[in-house]
Amino acid sequence: EELQKMYGKLQQEYQILTQRNTELTRNETKQLSHAQLLNRTVTKVSQRNAELQTISCHTIHALERLDKVLTMRQTRRSHDSSEATDASDTNASVATATETTSMD
Repeated sequence: EELQKMYGKLQQEYQILTQRNTELTRNETKQLSHAQLLNRTVTKVSQRNAELQTISCHTIHALERLDKVLTMRQTRRSHDSSEATDASDTNASVATATETTSMD
């Protein structure tokens, strides 16, 4: 009779341990799933970060080229404007000289 009681207690403890083991296994499986999901997310974020860095570099290079083009155009305009001013001054001098000569 006492052996049966002990056997019954051992069976109960075994069932409790089995249930606890099942819960732990379930939790571990969930944690592994979460870890795998996090790893995939980190991988995607890293890939996207690399893509954004590439886009950023391309954008910087495009802006540098644009700046060079705009600087060259501005320089050319300044040069053309300077030549136009010089030509205008020359024409005005010629006109003044012509008028002065005509008056004489």
